[in-house]
Amino acid sequence: MWKKALHRGDRCDRHRAKIQGNGENVKMRYSVIRLAAGVVAAACLAGCAPSEAEPSHQPEEARAVVMAADVEIKKTVLFADPAGAASAIYESLETVPVLTEVDQNTVEEVFGVESEDVEEVTAYSSDAKSGLCDVALILPKADKADEVREALMQYAALRAESFKNYDILGAYSIAQNTAVFSQGDYVVMLMLPDNDQARDILDAYMPQ
Repeated sequence: MWKKALHRGDRCDRHRAKIQGNGENVKMRYSVIRLAAGVVAAACLAGCAPSEAEPSHQPEEARAVVMAADVEIKKTVLFADPAGAASAIYESLETVPVLTEVDQNTVEEVFGVESEDVEEVTAYSSDAKSGLCDVALILPKADKADEVREALMQYAALRAESFKNYDILGAYSIAQNTAVFSQGDYVVMLMLPDNDQARDILDAYMPQ
């Protein structure tokens, strides 16, 4: 199974990093909540003052500020975890695909991305017979993001063309709807049955 390709040591390092990152996230969250709590208290005092002109809605507005701040803190991702993102994306699929891991040594052969243009590669190419679901999370070198993005888009076009007369399990449509975009410092390619779901998962692991 594709998960065996992930190294235990890398998972431990990511786990320790997540613990440290989450600690900072919690501190930030408490700071925002304390600040917002002060806003609520002040607004409540103002709301208690008698006013015959019109009713005050400040307490409700202040609570909305707290809720919005809390949601934003929960969404904050402090560091990129491409391996964790890929793992979560594939775990969300209804079927178990047959995958080939792509690294910096094979990224040019598989995706057409020049290896000298990238710093880091987390990617998988799939066998369409088990369901087309290619994913690439690539950290390009400085000023090479456009080249990496263009190569991935060309790969997607060629992949779609290959299924034009041999559509298997909806591979032609999946390849045609490939999403290639930047997220944080990474260039991402999602060639999946449900790219929107994958992007939601990605947001939990990769800074935007």
